[in-house]
Amino acid sequence: MDIEKRKTWKRRKGIFVYQLLRSRLFIILYSFLTFYLIHHVLQQVYTPDGTILNESWDIVNSAGENTNLIQTSPFYRITEKPESIRLKQLITYQKGDFLVLPRISGNRAVIFINEHEIFTLGGPAGTGNIWSGFYWVELPGEYAEAETSFEIELYGIYDIGIRESPYLISGLDTQWLDFLLNSFFLIFTGLF
Repeated sequence: MDIEKRKTWKRRKGIFVYQLLRSRLFIILYSFLTFYLIHHVLQQVYTPDGTILNESWDIVNSAGENTNLIQTSPFYRITEKPESIRLKQLITYQKGDFLVLPRISGNRAVIFINEHEIFTLGGPAGTGNIWSGFYWVELPGEYAEAETSFEIELYGIYDIGIRESPYLISGLDTQWLDFLLNSFFLIFTGLF
């Protein structure tokens, strides 16, 4: 009799586990698929498809004059007091290209092409925080296909840096990047 009770209990336990797995299988598979999809999308976003800019930057003063100092990217440092750094390099891009700034640390960044300001991130007083996003800047067509002076001036109250090298992508790729970062990501994080 004792043996039959054990067999019955094992059979009931097996049926219970089977029913539990069957009822939860869809949820488990959906969870794994969603996690994989989010991971894959974020991995694609952080993998540049365009032309990565040179890692070596000339440090220039506020007047745009070369100081003969070099800064390599990526770099990051915590500042003891508010600080700024202006970096310069020569680039060549095609008409319709965009500059992607994946991880800029600081409170304000100003982008210059041939010493003309084309884009600003953060507030005018440098009180914003710009580390939390990807930024893409449409490059002016009048300087396309020629060697162009590209400068980025970073302001930081407590930290400053370029954590991942900026890169150039075509206009079509920015539409895909915009969808991934602004729509798809917000849907999956539950903010949309």
